[in-house]
Amino acid sequence: MWQKIIFSFAVLIIVNFAYSQSEIEFFEDYFTLNTKNELLSQFVGNWKVNIAYFGGNQEENAQGQMDAKLIFYYRILEMNFKIQSSVGLPFEMKYLIGYDGISKKFFLIILNSLTNEVQILKGIYKDKTKEFIFNGTTVDTKQKKRVPLTMKFLFERDNKLIVEALSGEANKEKLISKSMLIRLNKEE
Repeated sequence: MWQKIIFSFAVLIIVNFAYSQSEIEFFEDYFTLNTKNELLSQFVGNWKVNIAYFGGNQEENAQGQMDAKLIFYYRILEMNFKIQSSVGLPFEMKYLIGYDGISKKFFLIILNSLTNEVQILKGIYKDKTKEFIFNGTTVDTKQKKRVPLTMKFLFERDNKLIVEALSGEANKEKLISKSMLIRLNKEE
């Protein structure tokens, strides 16, 4: 028992002398949960999902559910979608949202069961509008190339979330999809 105490004390002394004060402050900031991580808790719970997809001159709708929970000791938000399209095809999506302490930006990783694409977007949180805005790229299947993608998450109220996906440049963005999520229950 006393060996563990001595070992712990020795490690603390080594860490204290091995790193400068600014490095210690960086480590404390980088490894400590903060208000950025806390923002992700508002997504936690079970949600009913309605999605409208816009392509060409038609709109397709899909319904399903999304379950969100915090993982990796409350650092990453995992959102699992199970969706039924209007033609009866089931598909799943997973969103992973976290905060990168180095870039000082949020990240969004999107995976789905329909394509081989992994989307990685960087974003910010606008406190004034209570909106997450992520930017990255997606594949334009007609042009067979990557195009800009913006994802916006806006809480209209505590139990209503709007998610928009837009493609194209900022001044020529086109709405790809708009989702309305209604919270069924909030997990603690």
